Amino acid sequence: MNNEKEQLCPICRTGFDMLMLDKREPFCPYMYLNNGDCCSKFMKIENMK
Repeated sequence: MNNEKEQLCPICRTGFDMLMLDKREPFCPYMYLNNGDCCSKFMKIENMK
């Protein structure tokens, strides 16, 4: 099942780091903290190379 709200945010460093730890798990474990406007675990990805 592909639930868009449970997938990793493409601009969140926390979600990206989770994906690097386990590439088989495409879901962010902190989506329940996202109220639709913000997430307390959100860190903007800057200067990723």
